[in-house]
Amino acid sequence: MSDNSSQVSIAVVNSSNAELNTTVYTYDINSDGSNPNAVSLPSGTLADIKCADSSIWVVADTYVGIINKKGEYKNCFEDVTVNTKCFNYTPSGDLVIAFGEYNNSTEDTVACIKSNGNIRCKVKIENNVRCVCATSSLITALTTDEIISYNIKNGEEKERTAINEAIKSLQRLGNNIYVHRQSVIDRLSQEKK
Repeated sequence: MSDNSSQVSIAVVNSSNAELNTTVYTYDINSDGSNPNAVSLPSGTLADIKCADSSIWVVADTYVGIINKKGEYKNCFEDVTVNTKCFNYTPSGDLVIAFGEYNNSTEDTVACIKSNGNIRCKVKIENNVRCVCATSSLITALTTDEIISYNIKNGEEKERTAINEAIKSLQRLGNNIYVHRQSVIDRLSQEKK
C-alpha cells in the first residue's frame, strides 16, 4: 500500500515456457478497480515489492528495480549482473541490498539505492554477506567472519568487528548493534575505526 493509502500494488506470478513471469498491478483505492496499471517485470523469482514515496520497489533473485509514478519499470543495475543475497530498507524507504555478480561468488557488493532508483553508494566486500541493515546514516553488513559498517552517503568504512561465532542476523538501532545467535539476542560492542 502506498504511504498515503491511495493505491495498493499486487504482484501476480505466472509461468510460461518454464520461466516465471510477474506482473505488478496497481489499483487506485478511490476507483472501482476495473483499470489497474499493469507492469510486466523481467523473468525471475520475485522476493519483495514495497511502496516508497511515489515508486514501488521490486526486488528479485536476479534483478532490482523500481516502478516509477508513470508506471514504467526501471532496472537499478544496468551494468552488472545481480544475484540477490539479502536486502533491507532504511527508515526513509531507501533500499539496502547485498548481491554477488554470480551464484556462489566470494565477493559481494552492498549498495544503497534511493527510492527514485539512483544508487546512493556502492561498496565491494571481499567476503560473503549474510545480512544487511541500515539506519539513516549507516549501512551494516554481516559477513562470515566480521561485521562492517559504512557511511550511507559515501560508502566510507566506519566500524569493523571480527566475529568468531555463528551469528544468524543483525539489526542496528542507533549506535547499538543487536545480533541473533542460536536462541539469544545480544547487544554487540564494536570498535570504532
